[in-house]
Amino acid sequence: MKLGLAKPSFGRLLMGLGLLMMVLALLLHFSGVLARQAQAEAEQLALAHVAEVTAAVAELQERMADPLVERAALGLLGSNRASDEGLVQALDQAGLNGVLTAQVFTSDLEELPLGEYPNPDFTTLEMLLEARRSGSALLEGRVLRGQPAHVALAQRLPSDAEMARGVLLVRLPVERLAETVAWAEQLDFVAFTQGPTELWRRGERPSGVSTRAAVPGTRLWLEWYRSTIFPAAGLQQVSIIALSGLILLLLGMRSRIPARALSLPLPWLARRGGTRPATPEGARAQSRAVAETAAIQQEEPVQLPLAGEPASASFEKATPPEPTVDSQGLAIAEESGVDPDPQPSAEPAPERADDDLSASAEPADPSDELEDAALLIDDLEPAASDEAIDEVIEEQEQAATDAQAELEPLPRDLDPEPAVAAELAVNKEPDSAAEPPAAAKPTASLSRSAEQRSPVEPRLFTDAGILGRFDAGLDARSMTLIGQGIAAYAAERGVSRIAVARDGRLHGPVLLAALTQGLRSGGLDVVDFGAVPSPLLDYAALQLPGKSAVMVSAAHLPGDWNGLRVMVQGRLLVGSNLHDLLDSICQAQPASRQGRLESASVVDDYVQAMVVRVQLERPLKVVVDCANTVAGLLMPRLLNAIGADVIPLYADVDGAFPHHLPDPSRLEHLEDLRLCVRNFRADLGLAIGGDGDRLVAVAPDGSIVWPDRILMLLAREVLARQAGATIIQDAMCSPRVAQQLQALGGQVEVSGLGPAGVAASLRRGDAALGATFAGQFFLTREWRGSGDAIFAACRLLEILASQTQEVAETLGELPAWISLPPAFLPTRPNSPDQVLDQLLESADVSDAEVGGEHGFSIDFGNAWSRICRSADGSGLLVRFEGDDEIAVERLRALVRQLLLAVDERLQIPF
Repeated sequence: MKLGLAKPSFGRLLMGLGLLMMVLALLLHFSGVLARQAQAEAEQLALAHVAEVTAAVAELQERMADPLVERAALGLLGSNRASDEGLVQALDQAGLNGVLTAQVFTSDLEELPLGEYPNPDFTTLEMLLEARRSGSALLEGRVLRGQPAHVALAQRLPSDAEMARGVLLVRLPVERLAETVAWAEQLDFVAFTQGPTELWRRGERPSGVSTRAAVPGTRLWLEWYRSTIFPAAGLQQVSIIALSGLILLLLGMRSRIPARALSLPLPWLARRGGTRPATPEGARAQSRAVAETAAIQQEEPVQLPLAGEPASASFEKATPPEPTVDSQGLAIAEESGVDPDPQPSAEPAPERADDDLSASAEPADPSDELEDAALLIDDLEPAASDEAIDEVIEEQEQAATDAQAELEPLPRDLDPEPAVAAELAVNKEPDSAAEPPAAAKPTASLSRSAEQRSPVEPRLFTDAGILGRFDAGLDARSMTLIGQGIAAYAAERGVSRIAVARDGRLHGPVLLAALTQGLRSGGLDVVDFGAVPSPLLDYAALQLPGKSAVMVSAAHLPGDWNGLRVMVQGRLLVGSNLHDLLDSICQAQPASRQGRLESASVVDDYVQAMVVRVQLERPLKVVVDCANTVAGLLMPRLLNAIGADVIPLYADVDGAFPHHLPDPSRLEHLEDLRLCVRNFRADLGLAIGGDGDRLVAVAPDGSIVWPDRILMLLAREVLARQAGATIIQDAMCSPRVAQQLQALGGQVEVSGLGPAGVAASLRRGDAALGATFAGQFFLTREWRGSGDAIFAACRLLEILASQTQEVAETLGELPAWISLPPAFLPTRPNSPDQVLDQLLESADVSDAEVGGEHGFSIDFGNAWSRICRSADGSGLLVRFEGDDEIAVERLRALVRQLLLAVDERLQIPF
């Protein structure tokens, strides 16, 4: 009896465990809903507090503009005093009590000496300049040496006929701002922060992940946390547990009723010791034989050959004897809930001896098959037709197929964790309000089969590289899988060691750790250079034997984006190369060995190598805007090392990019740099892109020196040393630049758009210099690296410092064209190539030179425009240039008309 119950007990165990896991998944889902509701309530409370703080700041600024305060401040301007008790009393009477200090500054802010209080530091001076320009500055937090944290407000004083206009600066305790809010008790922790600095908090900082939101009208962030008694299980976790429970439940059912699952019309065959045929053909033959036997048995006795006997052996139909109840039959009868004897005899069955039970475990006698057949006869119709037999067989095959389908392994894309993935905690930041200049689009070169079987999102693979929003397809799991694919791709090409690094984005450490795990599980040795600009990683990787590197960065895109820039054997993987990489990801398997991990530093070597190559003949005052990117860790130090007098702007690394996005190709991102260059009377301003790959300059008068103008300056110096050198510019650079360089004896080649197009042209020829209008520079003859805007910036400063005239005069010699940055034009539902093709076919422009290479271009002589496909393939880029604004505006109107003639649904951005 125990032997018969062993298998059902195991099945019950699996079923019970499966049901338990499904109940657990339901409870976790319920608790997750409650936790998310609590978090949503906390977010509503926190946002209400943000609104209260915003209103309180606006009230403080109104009180600073009180006539009593303005009269006291203007009186100080007339007496050449910065502060006195009368001004503090006036502020107190206006309702602005608790003031720490109040200062008045004249409008000649550029002449102020910098230092600690009472002299303003650079950040305070920036506030004063902003207030002088716009009327008031955003409230900022401050932590001075030896003093508690406070907040500062700056406001412009009104003009007066007899007195110069000035700026009022007021410092308040940060508690003064916090007291204006009735903090909700449901929030266990709230704090005011600015960048990495905590100014004020209520409650103990939690060990969990807090949430934060920007406070409008200030540079502060409100950070909060609410604890919950329920675990905030995610949908993915719940789905994994529920799916695992379902699998265990199905396995338990399968282990308990194998005969019913696979031979539903023949339940007694398994009870009598019959076995399931090994193949579908065997099942069909057995079913047909039994059905035919049942049909014939109704008419006359049947003679069936027995195994091992001659064909003449037979038996006559008689009342079937009582079936021998073996262990297998007993187990199946009990678990199915069916009476083991559907036609009970009038007389009770005699008791069996123990030796009969033990004998049931022996191999079945061939006569048992005849008994089984006799038992089945009463369950069948008297006359079984061929159609009925076929129906029985089809039902058996369908039941077997369904049972097998229940036990199929999970597809790879539903596998909850890769074989080598580590569980990584993710600190998810709020979504950035800014959108990237162009949405990522899957590259057209990826095969459909690769997309269908890919374990990662194929849409991450754009023409320009691997790119996506964090936690929207690009996460630790997908990064691990991509790392395995890169390892397989590199190993096929003989690479055994690869360099990795990241930029300063908040989720960079998580993604870099997952990438490293994937690379190492693929058998590659990994050299981790930490957080550095991408030119430094390229510089380090090109000194390794395999010349391969992976940079975790989204360059100039908002903080919630990230991506990968992959270089294998010195070549950047873009466009069609990503097809092979995606195939490698689909086929990647963990290697037999785990790659080694080592950490290294390249900053000192890079700076030393740069100092050897570049030294300024005279010091230049340079403002460098690092846009809170990882370039801030290097640029001030490097420029000082080569002899520049550096004024850093936004050099602290903050992956949320609180001041502006790290894209120097957009005018609105250059306003602060232009202001500082003019106010500090600097020789030059430099704007560095997201991970050190882009460069735009600002002249002393605040005018913008676009990258193709920088290319002219660099090319002049190259052509002076190497006559007839080849210069490459991408399609967005001005054709007038090419004309100027050709006049100097250079050979100019126009490449496809972006760094990939320039790099491809550089590999085909022997060019000395290349550049894109986006600001990537390739100085191949002078530097062992790829696109390096940092080295280009140093070389530009060296050229300007070598001139006997002022920088403004040198830059003033460049052609004074009206040049506009490219505008992005989305083309959905059409593709960019369709719009370009129709434009080339239908455009009829008289008195103009029209070209179709690298897009669509129009040149009237006094104005020029080019329309070409964006680097990521998601739309079109349109650029204009002309002698004056009138010529540019006329050409813009014409291009707008031509585009609308192609498709009137286009949303023209100009």
